[in-house]
Amino acid sequence: MSSPFRYFKPAKPLYKLDIEPLEVISPLLAARREPLVLGGGGLFFFEAAVNGLLNRYRGPVIGWGIGRNSKIGAKPGTHIHTEKFRLLGVRDWQAGCEWVPCSSCLAPLLESFRDVPPSHDFVLYDHQHVRLPIEGHPRLTNACMDFTAVAAFLASGETVVTNSYHGAYWARLLGRRVVVLPFSDRLLHMRFPPAVASADNYRQCAKETRPEPEALQLCRDANLRFAERVSELIGTELHSITKTPEAFPPVNRPIAVDTLLKL
Repeated sequence: MSSPFRYFKPAKPLYKLDIEPLEVISPLLAARREPLVLGGGGLFFFEAAVNGLLNRYRGPVIGWGIGRNSKIGAKPGTHIHTEKFRLLGVRDWQAGCEWVPCSSCLAPLLESFRDVPPSHDFVLYDHQHVRLPIEGHPRLTNACMDFTAVAAFLASGETVVTNSYHGAYWARLLGRRVVVLPFSDRLLHMRFPPAVASADNYRQCAKETRPEPEALQLCRDANLRFAERVSELIGTELHSITKTPEAFPPVNRPIAVDTLLKL
């Protein structure tokens, strides 16, 4: 859901690459000159791989809604060469770069659930690898790949308790109270900060936080402005894709490495 090209269609051909094997792909991209967009997720966690790509790539590199993701207490790693981005929008607030939140805020489905009355005081949304140390409430993990089910679940809680970045982000966009039990600093630098709690005091913290009804529109506006700048840089118009909530563009299979070599 985090790729900006789920919501914008460029007039020129678009090649999609999976960023997971970034260390493998980076050398293969070295001779290419097309505009390259890195979008979605805490890519600053992969500092060596991102720096390697920035140092090799000959075309303009654009960062769209990327950000930090380090375990709390971890020593800082390699410095990201942000000056090598031709255009950079960072999802972290007050990070010294232009704020551009995750483009998943543009998903029309979010509007469908904003006005649905919550049916639970609390719901738990776990990171699939780190279970929240809380029981007694409905729960779902971010291993669920059905965005409709995720949005409906988050909207069912008056307060969402989570340790997932996108759980906190989407809950905020849905107008819910958000309480986080962070194990990563990605949850500590959000534009609309959630309440930071523990298993012992999350109920009290929920009383001290509030919904942010303006968050959805502010996040969308930031992405629309950034899309205009991207369009100018890459020299092609980006058409906004408006879909019904059930009709998201399909997830295309990423280009395989051997196919990349033939492009």
